[in-house]
Amino acid sequence: CQHQIFLEPEGRNTPELYVQGFSTGLPERLQLALLRTLPGLEACTLLRPAYAVEYDFLPAHQCHASLETKKFRGLFFSGQLNGTTGYEEAASQGLLAGLNAARRAQELDTVVLPRDSSYIGTLMDDLVTKDLREPYRMLTSRCVAAGS
Repeated sequence: CQHQIFLEPEGRNTPELYVQGFSTGLPERLQLALLRTLPGLEACTLLRPAYAVEYDFLPAHQCHASLETKKFRGLFFSGQLNGTTGYEEAASQGLLAGLNAARRAQELDTVVLPRDSSYIGTLMDDLVTKDLREPYRMLTSRCVAAGS
């Protein structure tokens, strides 16, 4: 089984890296030892321990692709409440849920973005069609090129 891990610079003027895709909910005493098992990080230094934020969420498959709940017309969910993590995911969902809440209040049809149309369309499709068991992070590699 393989799992992708990315090293992301923390900023332009710092040598610090963020290890994207690595579990940060581990006890501090295990983090450095596990980081050093990764190829290329055998001699790495841990500047400060990572942490995990835990929260409750409602399974997003209980929503339509408009982010309106299936059970209650006019109620829209977005962001961490849907079990996602990341600023882009929250912003994408907030835009769509807000747009659709406003449209529903005006008695207009909601907007649904097809999976192959955009990053947001792929995100919404993943959220409402998959039974996600872990916090979801959207990766651009999940996107289907429009028109292909």
